[in-house]
Amino acid sequence: MEIRAKDIMQLMDAWAPPALAESWDHPGLQAGDPEQPVHALLVSLDLTRANLDYALSHGIDMIVSHHPFLFKGMKTIDLRTEKGRMLADLLSHSICAFAAHTNLDTAQEGVNDALAEALGLRNCTGLVPVHQKKTYKLVVYVPASHADAVRRAAAEAGAGAVGAYTHCSFSSTGTGRFLPGTEAHPFLGRTGQEETAEEVRIETFLGEDQIEAVEAAVRASHPYETPVWDLYELAGGGPWDMMGRVGDLPRPMSGQEAVLYIRDRLGMPVIRCAGDREKTVRRAAVLGGAGAEFMGLARKAGADLYLTGDVKYHEAQEAAAMGLLLVDGGHFHTEKVIIPRMASKIRQAAAEKGWDLTVVEDPAAKDIFSYL
Repeated sequence: MEIRAKDIMQLMDAWAPPALAESWDHPGLQAGDPEQPVHALLVSLDLTRANLDYALSHGIDMIVSHHPFLFKGMKTIDLRTEKGRMLADLLSHSICAFAAHTNLDTAQEGVNDALAEALGLRNCTGLVPVHQKKTYKLVVYVPASHADAVRRAAAEAGAGAVGAYTHCSFSSTGTGRFLPGTEAHPFLGRTGQEETAEEVRIETFLGEDQIEAVEAAVRASHPYETPVWDLYELAGGGPWDMMGRVGDLPRPMSGQEAVLYIRDRLGMPVIRCAGDREKTVRRAAVLGGAGAEFMGLARKAGADLYLTGDVKYHEAQEAAAMGLLLVDGGHFHTEKVIIPRMASKIRQAAAEKGWDLTVVEDPAAKDIFSYL
Protein backbone atom coordinates (compact mmCIF):
# COMPACT_ATOMS: atom_id res chain seq x y z
CA MET A 1 0.00 0.00 0.00
CA GLU A 2 1.47 3.31 -1.09
CA ILE A 3 1.64 6.08 1.48
CA ARG A 4 2.34 9.78 1.36
CA ALA A 5 4.41 12.08 3.51
CA LYS A 6 1.27 13.37 5.20
CA ASP A 7 0.55 9.85 6.52
CA ILE A 8 3.91 9.82 8.31
CA MET A 9 3.29 13.35 9.56
CA GLN A 10 -0.09 12.34 10.99
CA LEU A 11 1.49 9.33 12.68
CA MET A 12 4.20 11.48 14.29
CA ASP A 13 1.70 14.16 15.34
CA ALA A 14 -0.49 11.53 17.00
CA TRP A 15 2.54 10.27 18.94
CA ALA A 16 3.98 13.72 19.73
CA PRO A 17 1.16 16.29 19.41
CA PRO A 18 2.42 19.69 18.22
CA ALA A 19 0.59 21.29 21.19
CA LEU A 20 3.30 19.84 23.45
CA ALA A 21 6.04 21.85 21.73
CA GLU A 22 7.60 24.83 23.48
CA SER A 23 6.50 28.25 22.17
CA TRP A 24 9.95 28.98 20.71
CA ASP A 25 10.16 25.66 18.88
CA HIS A 26 9.53 24.87 15.21
CA PRO A 27 8.54 21.22 14.78
CA GLY A 28 6.53 19.83 11.87
CA LEU A 29 7.06 20.09 8.12
CA GLN A 30 10.45 21.62 7.31
CA ALA A 31 10.50 21.27 3.53
CA GLY A 32 8.67 19.37 0.82
CA ASP A 33 5.20 18.30 -0.28
CA PRO A 34 2.95 16.41 2.19
CA GLU A 35 1.23 14.74 -0.78
CA GLN A 36 4.50 13.20 -1.98
CA PRO A 37 4.59 9.37 -2.11
CA VAL A 38 7.09 7.83 0.33
CA HIS A 39 8.70 4.42 -0.19
CA ALA A 40 11.91 4.86 1.83
CA LEU A 41 12.28 6.93 4.99
CA LEU A 42 15.30 7.87 7.10
CA VAL A 43 15.07 8.72 10.83
CA SER A 44 17.76 10.84 12.43
CA LEU A 45 18.64 13.10 15.32
CA ASP A 46 19.63 15.93 12.97
CA LEU A 47 19.31 16.57 9.26
CA THR A 48 22.96 16.87 8.24
CA ARG A 49 24.94 17.01 5.02
CA ALA A 50 26.16 13.47 5.73
CA ASN A 51 22.72 11.87 6.07
CA LEU A 52 21.29 14.00 3.27
CA ASP A 53 24.02 12.68 0.94
CA TYR A 54 23.08 9.17 2.08
CA ALA A 55 19.43 9.94 1.30
CA LEU A 56 20.32 11.24 -2.16
CA SER A 57 22.30 8.12 -3.05
CA HIS A 58 19.87 5.58 -1.55
CA GLY A 59 16.51 6.72 -2.86
CA ILE A 60 15.20 8.16 0.42
CA ASP A 61 11.92 10.06 -0.03
CA MET A 62 11.53 11.50 3.47
CA ILE A 63 13.71 12.36 6.49
CA VAL A 64 12.16 12.49 9.96
CA SER A 65 14.52 14.16 12.42
CA HIS A 66 14.30 15.13 16.07
CA HIS A 67 15.97 18.52 15.69
CA PRO A 68 14.32 20.91 13.21
CA PHE A 69 16.38 21.71 10.12
CA LEU A 70 14.82 25.17 9.91
CA PHE A 71 15.00 26.06 13.57
CA LYS A 72 15.18 29.81 12.98
CA GLY A 73 13.44 31.76 10.24
CA MET A 74 15.21 32.17 6.90
CA LYS A 75 14.82 35.41 4.97
CA THR A 76 17.02 34.34 2.06
CA ILE A 77 17.76 30.98 0.46
CA ASP A 78 21.38 31.54 -0.42
CA LEU A 79 22.96 28.69 -2.37
CA ARG A 80 26.39 29.89 -1.26
CA THR A 81 25.55 28.64 2.25
CA GLU A 82 25.46 24.99 3.32
CA LYS A 83 21.90 25.27 4.56
CA GLY A 84 20.80 26.87 1.30
CA ARG A 85 22.43 24.10 -0.74
CA MET A 86 20.88 21.43 1.47
CA LEU A 87 17.44 22.98 1.09
CA ALA A 88 17.92 23.08 -2.69
CA ASP A 89 18.87 19.39 -2.66
CA LEU A 90 15.82 18.48 -0.59
CA LEU A 91 13.45 20.28 -2.93
CA SER A 92 15.09 19.36 -6.23
CA HIS A 93 15.20 15.64 -5.28
CA SER A 94 11.68 15.62 -3.77
CA ILE A 95 12.82 14.65 -0.27
CA CYS A 96 10.32 15.71 2.37
CA ALA A 97 11.79 16.81 5.74
CA PHE A 98 9.84 16.68 9.00
CA ALA A 99 10.85 17.20 12.65
CA ALA A 100 9.37 16.33 16.05
CA HIS A 101 11.37 18.27 18.66
CA THR A 102 10.27 19.43 22.12
CA ASN A 103 6.89 17.80 21.55
CA LEU A 104 8.75 14.47 21.27
CA ASP A 105 10.74 15.33 24.42
CA THR A 106 7.47 15.48 26.38
CA ALA A 107 5.44 12.79 24.60
CA GLN A 108 4.85 9.42 26.20
CA GLU A 109 7.46 6.94 24.90
CA GLY A 110 9.42 9.91 23.60
CA VAL A 111 12.99 11.04 24.14
CA ASN A 112 12.98 11.07 27.92
CA ASP A 113 11.21 7.75 28.30
CA ALA A 114 13.79 6.27 25.93
CA LEU A 115 16.60 7.82 28.00
CA ALA A 116 15.14 6.54 31.28
CA GLU A 117 14.74 3.09 29.75
CA ALA A 118 18.34 3.10 28.52
CA LEU A 119 19.46 3.62 32.13
CA GLY A 120 17.05 1.05 33.53
CA LEU A 121 15.20 3.58 35.70
CA ARG A 122 12.16 2.25 37.54
CA ASN A 123 9.03 3.81 39.05
CA CYS A 124 9.38 6.84 36.78
CA THR A 125 7.42 10.05 37.08
CA GLY A 126 7.58 13.32 35.13
CA LEU A 127 9.98 16.14 35.95
CA VAL A 128 8.89 19.39 34.24
CA PRO A 129 5.17 20.23 33.83
CA VAL A 130 4.51 21.35 30.27
CA HIS A 131 0.81 21.10 29.44
CA GLN A 132 -2.22 20.33 31.62
CA LYS A 133 -4.90 18.37 29.87
CA LYS A 134 -8.52 19.42 30.22
CA THR A 135 -11.09 17.03 31.66
CA TYR A 136 -14.80 16.99 30.98
CA LYS A 137 -18.03 15.56 32.38
CA LEU A 138 -20.14 13.86 29.72
CA VAL A 139 -23.91 13.68 30.19
CA VAL A 140 -25.97 11.71 27.68
CA TYR A 141 -29.66 10.79 27.66
CA VAL A 142 -30.64 7.39 26.26
CA PRO A 143 -33.71 5.09 26.29
CA ALA A 144 -33.51 2.60 29.15
CA SER A 145 -33.38 -0.26 26.64
CA HIS A 146 -30.00 0.97 25.32
CA ALA A 147 -28.42 2.42 28.47
CA ASP A 148 -26.07 -0.49 29.07
CA ALA A 149 -24.89 -0.49 25.45
CA VAL A 150 -24.12 3.25 25.51
CA ARG A 151 -22.37 3.03 28.90
CA ARG A 152 -20.23 0.16 27.67
CA ALA A 153 -19.37 1.87 24.35
CA ALA A 154 -18.32 5.10 26.08
CA ALA A 155 -16.16 3.19 28.56
CA GLU A 156 -14.47 1.11 25.89
CA ALA A 157 -13.62 4.36 24.06
CA GLY A 158 -11.84 5.60 27.19
CA ALA A 159 -14.46 7.43 29.26
CA GLY A 160 -14.79 6.85 33.01
CA ALA A 161 -11.19 5.86 33.81
CA VAL A 162 -9.72 7.00 37.12
CA GLY A 163 -6.63 5.49 38.72
CA ALA A 164 -6.93 1.71 38.71
CA TYR A 165 -10.66 1.86 37.89
CA THR A 166 -12.43 1.93 34.52
CA HIS A 167 -16.08 1.99 33.36
CA CYS A 168 -16.95 4.58 36.05
CA SER A 169 -20.34 6.30 35.56
CA PHE A 170 -23.52 7.38 37.32
CA SER A 171 -27.09 6.92 36.10
CA SER A 172 -30.49 8.36 36.99
CA THR A 173 -33.85 7.89 35.31
CA GLY A 174 -36.46 10.38 34.13
CA THR A 175 -38.89 11.18 31.36
CA GLY A 176 -37.80 12.47 27.98
CA ARG A 177 -40.17 14.41 25.71
CA PHE A 178 -39.86 15.12 22.00
CA LEU A 179 -41.89 15.85 18.90
CA PRO A 180 -40.53 14.22 15.69
CA GLY A 181 -40.75 16.49 12.64
CA THR A 182 -42.05 15.39 9.28
CA GLU A 183 -38.53 14.63 8.01
CA ALA A 184 -37.57 12.60 11.10
CA HIS A 185 -37.20 8.83 11.34
CA PRO A 186 -37.78 8.37 15.06
CA PHE A 187 -36.67 5.32 17.02
CA LEU A 188 -39.71 5.87 19.25
CA GLY A 189 -43.09 7.42 18.39
CA ARG A 190 -44.47 8.87 15.18
CA THR A 191 -43.81 12.02 13.19
CA GLY A 192 -46.01 14.93 14.16
CA GLN A 193 -46.96 13.34 17.47
CA GLU A 194 -45.51 14.37 20.82
CA GLU A 195 -43.84 11.44 22.53
CA THR A 196 -42.57 10.60 26.01
CA ALA A 197 -40.07 7.91 26.89
CA GLU A 198 -38.36 6.54 29.96
CA GLU A 199 -34.75 7.68 29.59
CA VAL A 200 -31.57 7.22 31.55
CA ARG A 201 -29.21 10.12 32.24
CA ILE A 202 -25.66 8.73 32.10
CA GLU A 203 -22.85 10.80 33.61
CA THR A 204 -19.18 9.99 33.14
CA PHE A 205 -15.93 11.87 32.49
CA LEU A 206 -13.16 11.93 29.92
CA GLY A 207 -9.99 13.73 28.89
CA GLU A 208 -9.60 16.20 26.03
CA ASP A 209 -7.84 13.63 23.86
CA GLN A 210 -10.75 11.18 24.21
CA ILE A 211 -13.60 13.41 23.06
CA GLU A 212 -13.59 12.37 19.41
CA ALA A 213 -13.44 8.62 20.12
CA VAL A 214 -16.10 8.75 22.87
CA GLU A 215 -18.46 10.86 20.77
CA ALA A 216 -18.15 8.39 17.87
CA ALA A 217 -18.76 5.44 20.21
CA VAL A 218 -21.84 7.07 21.79
CA ARG A 219 -23.33 7.94 18.40
CA ALA A 220 -22.73 4.44 17.07
CA SER A 221 -24.41 2.76 20.07
CA HIS A 222 -27.25 5.26 20.60
CA PRO A 223 -30.59 4.45 18.91
CA TYR A 224 -31.70 8.05 18.38
CA GLU A 225 -31.05 9.90 15.14
CA THR A 226 -29.73 12.88 17.11
CA PRO A 227 -28.43 11.85 20.53
CA VAL A 228 -28.66 14.55 23.18
CA TRP A 229 -25.47 15.00 25.14
CA ASP A 230 -23.71 17.71 27.11
CA LEU A 231 -20.00 18.23 27.74
CA TYR A 232 -18.86 20.33 30.73
CA GLU A 233 -15.25 21.35 31.32
CA LEU A 234 -14.26 20.52 34.90
CA ALA A 235 -12.45 22.95 37.17
CA GLY A 236 -8.98 21.89 38.25
CA GLY A 237 -8.05 20.31 34.94
CA GLY A 238 -6.55 16.90 34.36
CA PRO A 239 -3.11 15.32 34.40
CA TRP A 240 -0.02 17.15 33.17
CA ASP A 241 2.14 16.23 30.23
CA MET A 242 5.66 16.21 31.66
CA MET A 243 9.10 16.67 30.13
CA GLY A 244 11.99 14.77 31.71
CA ARG A 245 11.74 11.74 33.98
CA VAL A 246 12.66 10.89 37.58
CA GLY A 247 13.13 7.28 38.67
CA ASP A 248 15.02 4.78 40.76
CA LEU A 249 18.31 3.34 39.56
CA PRO A 250 18.42 -0.47 39.33
CA ARG A 251 20.30 -0.47 42.66
CA PRO A 252 21.98 2.02 44.99
CA MET A 253 25.40 3.08 43.72
CA SER A 254 28.18 5.40 44.75
CA GLY A 255 28.22 8.61 42.75
CA GLN A 256 31.38 7.48 40.98
CA GLU A 257 29.81 4.16 40.04
CA ALA A 258 26.61 5.83 38.86
CA VAL A 259 28.47 8.24 36.57
CA LEU A 260 30.47 5.41 35.00
CA TYR A 261 27.27 3.35 34.69
CA ILE A 262 25.66 6.18 32.71
CA ARG A 263 28.75 6.56 30.52
CA ASP A 264 28.70 2.87 29.63
CA ARG A 265 24.93 2.63 29.10
CA LEU A 266 24.99 5.59 26.69
CA GLY A 267 28.12 4.40 24.89
CA MET A 268 30.11 7.54 25.65
CA PRO A 269 33.91 7.76 25.36
CA VAL A 270 34.14 10.19 28.30
CA ILE A 271 31.67 11.90 30.60
CA ARG A 272 31.61 15.09 32.70
CA CYS A 273 30.15 15.46 36.15
CA ALA A 274 30.06 17.91 39.04
CA GLY A 275 29.29 17.32 42.69
CA ASP A 276 29.97 14.70 45.34
CA ARG A 277 30.92 11.36 43.74
CA GLU A 278 31.26 9.69 47.15
CA LYS A 279 27.57 10.03 48.04
CA THR A 280 25.15 7.13 47.56
CA VAL A 281 22.88 7.58 44.57
CA ARG A 282 19.47 5.93 44.49
CA ARG A 283 17.20 8.20 42.50
CA ALA A 284 18.06 9.90 39.22
CA ALA A 285 16.42 12.57 37.08
CA VAL A 286 17.02 12.75 33.33
CA LEU A 287 16.26 15.29 30.63
CA GLY A 288 17.74 14.77 27.19
CA GLY A 289 19.38 17.66 25.38
CA ALA A 290 19.94 20.90 27.29
CA GLY A 291 18.10 20.97 30.61
CA ALA A 292 20.40 22.37 33.28
CA GLU A 293 17.79 25.05 34.06
CA PHE A 294 15.61 22.34 35.64
CA MET A 295 18.14 21.10 38.20
CA GLY A 296 16.08 22.64 41.01
CA LEU A 297 13.06 20.56 40.00
CA ALA A 298 15.27 17.47 39.93
CA ARG A 299 16.44 18.11 43.49
CA LYS A 300 12.89 18.89 44.64
CA ALA A 301 11.74 15.57 43.15
CA GLY A 302 14.20 13.74 45.38
CA ALA A 303 16.87 13.04 42.78
CA ASP A 304 20.41 12.43 43.99
CA LEU A 305 21.73 12.69 40.42
CA TYR A 306 20.62 14.69 37.40
CA LEU A 307 21.60 13.74 33.85
CA THR A 308 21.25 16.28 31.05
CA GLY A 309 23.49 17.92 28.43
CA ASP A 310 25.18 21.19 27.48
CA VAL A 311 25.96 22.10 31.10
CA LYS A 312 27.75 25.41 31.73
CA TYR A 313 30.39 26.10 34.38
CA HIS A 314 28.24 28.14 36.78
CA GLU A 315 25.31 25.75 36.38
CA ALA A 316 27.59 22.94 37.55
CA GLN A 317 28.62 25.02 40.58
CA GLU A 318 24.99 25.68 41.44
CA ALA A 319 24.09 21.98 41.23
CA ALA A 320 26.98 20.95 43.44
CA ALA A 321 25.99 23.58 45.98
CA MET A 322 22.48 22.15 46.28
CA GLY A 323 23.86 18.65 46.87
CA LEU A 324 23.02 17.33 43.42
CA LEU A 325 25.43 15.19 41.41
CA LEU A 326 25.13 16.74 37.95
CA VAL A 327 26.11 14.59 34.97
CA ASP A 328 26.66 16.15 31.55
CA GLY A 329 25.96 13.39 29.05
CA GLY A 330 26.12 15.76 26.10
CA HIS A 331 23.33 16.74 23.74
CA PHE A 332 23.98 13.95 21.25
CA HIS A 333 24.31 11.03 23.65
CA THR A 334 21.29 11.95 25.78
CA GLU A 335 19.04 12.18 22.71
CA LYS A 336 20.40 9.60 20.25
CA VAL A 337 18.28 7.00 22.08
CA ILE A 338 15.23 8.29 20.21
CA ILE A 339 16.51 7.22 16.77
CA PRO A 340 15.82 3.46 17.14
CA ARG A 341 12.56 4.22 18.93
CA MET A 342 11.33 6.44 16.08
CA ALA A 343 12.31 3.79 13.56
CA SER A 344 10.53 1.08 15.55
CA LYS A 345 7.38 3.18 15.95
CA ILE A 346 7.14 3.88 12.22
CA ARG A 347 7.97 0.27 11.25
CA GLN A 348 5.27 -1.01 13.57
CA ALA A 349 2.67 1.34 12.10
CA ALA A 350 3.75 0.34 8.58
CA ALA A 351 3.28 -3.34 9.41
CA GLU A 352 -0.14 -2.75 10.98
CA LYS A 353 -1.39 -0.56 8.13
CA GLY A 354 0.14 -2.59 5.30
CA TRP A 355 2.36 0.27 4.12
CA ASP A 356 5.04 -0.49 1.55
CA LEU A 357 7.76 1.38 3.42
CA THR A 358 11.45 0.90 4.17
CA VAL A 359 12.67 2.64 7.34
CA VAL A 360 16.40 3.34 7.77
CA GLU A 361 18.16 4.56 10.93
CA ASP A 362 20.70 7.28 10.21
CA PRO A 363 23.98 5.48 9.42
CA ALA A 364 25.92 8.75 9.62
CA ALA A 365 24.83 9.76 13.11
CA LYS A 366 27.67 10.87 15.35
CA ASP A 367 28.49 13.45 17.98
CA ILE A 368 29.73 16.73 16.55
CA PHE A 369 32.35 16.82 19.32
CA SER A 370 35.55 14.75 19.29
CA TYR A 371 37.57 13.86 22.38
CA LEU A 372 41.36 13.75 22.06
